[in-house]
Amino acid sequence: MKSIIVALAGQPNVGKSSLINAISNAKLRVGNFSGVTVDKTEVVFNICDDVACKDYEVHIIDLPGAYSLTEYTIEEKVTKSFLQSDEYDIIVNVVDSTNLQRNLLFTTQLLETGKKVVVALNMCDEAKKEGIEIDEKQLSAILGVPCIKTSATTKEGIEALKDAIVEVFEQKETTAKVVYSDPIEEEISHIVTFMEEKKYKSTLPYRHLAVKLLQEDEDVYKQMHDEPIWIEMLPIVREGLNHLYLHNNTKDLDEIFADEHFAFAKGAKMEVMSVSYTHLRAHE
Repeated sequence: MKSIIVALAGQPNVGKSSLINAISNAKLRVGNFSGVTVDKTEVVFNICDDVACKDYEVHIIDLPGAYSLTEYTIEEKVTKSFLQSDEYDIIVNVVDSTNLQRNLLFTTQLLETGKKVVVALNMCDEAKKEGIEIDEKQLSAILGVPCIKTSATTKEGIEALKDAIVEVFEQKETTAKVVYSDPIEEEISHIVTFMEEKKYKSTLPYRHLAVKLLQEDEDVYKQMHDEPIWIEMLPIVREGLNHLYLHNNTKDLDEIFADEHFAFAKGAKMEVMSVSYTHLRAHE
């Protein structure tokens, strides 16, 4: 029996706990994350995949709600450090369907981790009541990962979510993608091309690694610093960063990427969400 460890991540109040109960009908184990007093809720249950006739034992670790992967609060710190670890196989990102754009900002950061991701568009029953329609197939195409409408209350989408967890777990590497503005995309492709030419061995997909380099991610820099490829890579990254600074009139990478995330989340929402106002009038 294969074991799948799922990191359950989402902003506060997106209904993660009730979704866990709906998925597993299982006993919760509550402990603490190491070194901090933040609760660590774990659930274990089995999935039998009819197609491949395989059994999976799924461990879900419910991470503290976080608005972003910054480290402003202890919860965000815990969530960020867990997501950067290798202690899990796949992220299930729980999104509040009634608050799509704000939630997608966090999704964007999760897609950048280079990990396998499934998005649960939770509270879809609430969204329906508010006249909100989300085209989940189109959103899947934009994000490069399965997006499943779920409701803990009505149990909608729970089986589909389990199937998606197994399917994504069995993929070789993540298909997640965030599309950036042209200048960033151009620099990503320079770095990726260089790594391909060098046949660089990486645990992260090249694209994700390139993004991390352009974000001056500390861990990736430390890791790359001792690699033989680094001396040749550095000038390419520097040139790329200078291009971004010029284009954005700022050297603040946090700001540059925050704007990118905002634009991507907004663009995705505009493409996949519609609201029927006739429906709202009926309630007035």
